[in-house]
Amino acid sequence: MTFPEFVFALFAALTRFVVTSLGATFDWLREWLLSPGFGGAAAVVAAAIAYVAARRQAEANRAASRKEQWWKRAEWALNLTLSDKSENRIVGLDTLDALSRSEWAAEHEGDVIAAATEWALGEPEPEQGDGQAAPPEGRLTVEGSD
Repeated sequence: MTFPEFVFALFAALTRFVVTSLGATFDWLREWLLSPGFGGAAAVVAAAIAYVAARRQAEANRAASRKEQWWKRAEWALNLTLSDKSENRIVGLDTLDALSRSEWAAEHEGDVIAAATEWALGEPEPEQGDGQAAPPEGRLTVEGSD
């Protein structure tokens, strides 16, 4: 017997052993898969998956709702900063300051508030030689936009 014939014979013997020994295993498994017990277990698993999905969706909806409320408040405060009355402008700026420190204010929301209120809170920007305001330090400037 050559080595390939030996390997083939060994593989055939192992395959026959596995198939005959697992045949009994598959019988009880087949019976269980057709039983009401499996149907109940599958229903519990499906319900658990649906619960997890619904919970994640509810959390996402809640976060989106809070973010939407944050933006409504920011819009209200930004409109106050444009008021003719100084008291309203102060309330708007204070509200924007509080909103910028809120847990729902991401980095970009803080940038929007900073850009919108920079004129009211910052010093006047120095002018360049051509009469245009110099870009603030650390800001991205576009080449050729002069």
